[in-house]
Amino acid sequence: HITRAGAEALILWPGTSDIDALIDRADGVVLIGGGDVKPGRFGSSERAEGVDDLRDVFELKLVKECRARSVPLLAMCRGAQVLNVAAGGTLKKVEGHRQQTELSEPAHSVFFDSSSTPASLFGRDELKVNSFHQWAVDRIGSGMAVAARAEDGVIEAFEALDDWWALGIQWHAELLDDPSSQRLFGAFVATIRGED
Repeated sequence: HITRAGAEALILWPGTSDIDALIDRADGVVLIGGGDVKPGRFGSSERAEGVDDLRDVFELKLVKECRARSVPLLAMCRGAQVLNVAAGGTLKKVEGHRQQTELSEPAHSVFFDSSSTPASLFGRDELKVNSFHQWAVDRIGSGMAVAARAEDGVIEAFEALDDWWALGIQWHAELLDDPSSQRLFGAFVATIRGED
């Protein structure tokens, strides 16, 4: 999706100590899915799966540096959870958000706040998305606003309130081959280029 939108991907690996140098080379950052954020990082004692301390530290620092420099950030699934935790928010365990079908197929709808960036971006109030997560935003982070919820009330998207372009989505847009996903990546690349 990123290359189709006209950007070149630069893959960053956890463990790189010089995040400043990495951000100097990147015009925007995309955080993808993966294992759970360590619950202790947001004050929870719940059990987690696939925790990677090195990745947590790297991505949390990366988000904070993106915010400090106003580098556009698109965060998906685990990435959205990292974004919220980096902003001082918390997560909670949720049920019924791990679909059994292929992730290339939508599993449920999300409903956008009509004044949100995603509502404007997609040109609609509802979007069908895929779903494969056991954690979701509980308390929204500082400077963030809820942009979409699932029918059960789970927060599915949120965005930065200030001049920083940062969007967290709980679904895997990179695995959905539909016009809405391409529109999302296109908007992200347009933001990087300073286009409206």
